[in-house]
Amino acid sequence: MIAAPGQKNDCGVYTPTETLALPQPNRKGWRGSPLAEIDIVRTSEGWRAVHGIQFLTGSCWGSSSPLMDRDTAFNSRDAAIEHQVARLRERVTKYGEREPGALRDVRAILAWLDNLRPVQADLFAALA
Repeated sequence: MIAAPGQKNDCGVYTPTETLALPQPNRKGWRGSPLAEIDIVRTSEGWRAVHGIQFLTGSCWGSSSPLMDRDTAFNSRDAAIEHQVARLRERVTKYGEREPGALRDVRAILAWLDNLRPVQADLFAALA
């Protein structure tokens, strides 16, 4: 059974209602999985999120996880995203340390993660 967006199936797997994604750089027409992504869903218990990555450089490593009811529920969307940003940053940094050929993709993911965080100065710029 496939769950509707925001709902879970019989196995506790949610269909995300939102996905933040960094597309793969265009490499010879590759149109597969994003370089990095964060799937998000709001449940009755709170906000849940998981991340996925796919490197086509280095040792061509990747991983992803379904969005499940066993994943931690957070009080806010931002908290769920921030948790996945921290986990993804750690995994990508470690991969870059052992796979020098993947540094371009590692840098792209780290820059994307930096842009997912709100910039405090911009929040108050309209009030000045």
